[in-house]
Amino acid sequence: MERDDVREVTRAGYGMASAFVNPSFKDIVELFRKSLAEGMVLILVGECSVEYKGRGVASLEAGSRIIIAKPDGTFLIHAATNVEPINWQPPGSKLDVYIEEDSLVLSSSRRAPYENVTARFTSISLAAVCKLEAKPRFKVEIGEEAIREAILAEPSLIEEGFKPVSIEKPVESGFIDLYGLDRNSRFVVVEIKRVKADMEAVEQLKVYVESLTDRYGSIRGILAAPSITYRAYMKLKELGLEYRKIDIARCIEILTSRRGQQRKLGEYL
Repeated sequence: MERDDVREVTRAGYGMASAFVNPSFKDIVELFRKSLAEGMVLILVGECSVEYKGRGVASLEAGSRIIIAKPDGTFLIHAATNVEPINWQPPGSKLDVYIEEDSLVLSSSRRAPYENVTARFTSISLAAVCKLEAKPRFKVEIGEEAIREAILAEPSLIEEGFKPVSIEKPVESGFIDLYGLDRNSRFVVVEIKRVKADMEAVEQLKVYVESLTDRYGSIRGILAAPSITYRAYMKLKELGLEYRKIDIARCIEILTSRRGQQRKLGEYL
């Protein structure tokens, strides 16, 4: 690179990252071509206009933008606000970088269907490259209340025909997370855990079921959790209780798609 204003840092697990302040267009062309070949993510901040050709024709006048180019061909153009990019190209797109007159041009194209997004920079204040983990591991965790909301939105998470009746029902030994009726109108007590269920969870469910048996007769007890220990599962079977595996990712999907549309308990009856 021609300029001296380069900062390089190494972060454990993420490889080399470099930042360039006020780089020349020639520096950017060299940086982009080398970094893309090495599978690095590229970021540019500066003044640019944007042109789109494909399903239609559109243009965006010059303004401050952030451009992100990923090694899989993903190309994103962001403004100063909003989550969504103002324009983008999907993985598999081809990026070309070159200098044309007094502008730095980034052109991203794909063939089927044909689409092209071109950004023309008149100035660049910051350029950065970084190596990211190819397959990031993302651990999803939500609370028991969120799992319960997902079940209320889609009772089939417990079983087909399940109808929720009450939440946080008070009994002598505490509060039942959720109880309702199965397709045969039999009462069902549901104990929800957000992590692996253990013997303590089984005992808790057993106590809740017993606390309602005198009043309602035969009651089913279901322990709903992402996973369960072997000892806890065998104890459930011994007690005549049941286990339902809860898919956390599915719960999040349900809550996201039905945000603001959760049904009330009375609507199930």
